[in-house]
Amino acid sequence: MTYNVSSGALNLTHSLTVNWLLRSVCVRVVSDRVGLTDVRTVELVHQRLLGAMDLQLGRNHPQEPALLSTVLSFLPRLRVLSAAHCAELEWYRLNWRRLPGLPPLFAEIHDIPTSLEDEEEDNGSNMALSAATNSA
Repeated sequence: MTYNVSSGALNLTHSLTVNWLLRSVCVRVVSDRVGLTDVRTVELVHQRLLGAMDLQLGRNHPQEPALLSTVLSFLPRLRVLSAAHCAELEWYRLNWRRLPGLPPLFAEIHDIPTSLEDEEEDNGSNMALSAATNSA
C-alpha cells in the first residue's frame, strides 16, 4: 500500500514537473528574442516543444482536450513577465559596481559580474562568441 501511494505521488510529481518545464521552455524559446542569429532553428525547436507539450497534456489530462489552447493563452503574459525579468537582470549586470551587497550566489546564478576580472572575462567571452557567430 505504501509503495502504491509513493509511486503515485512520484508519478504525479514527475508529470507536474514535466508540464511546468515544458511551459517554462515554451515561454523562453521564442524567435523574437534579442541577439538570436538562427531564428529558423529557434522556430523549429519552439514548434517541437509545443508538440511535446500537447502530447504531455493529452497524456495527463485526456478529459480536457482544449487544455493546450488554455495554456497557450497564458504565454503572452508569461513572455511579458519573462522580458521584465531579463531587463531586471541586465540592469544588475550593468550596475553591479553600485551594488556592494549583492549575494554571491545570486550573482553567480544570473551571471552578474562581481569584480573587474569577471566583467573582463564576460566581455572577452562575448566578443569570442560574436566573432564565432559572425564567421559562421
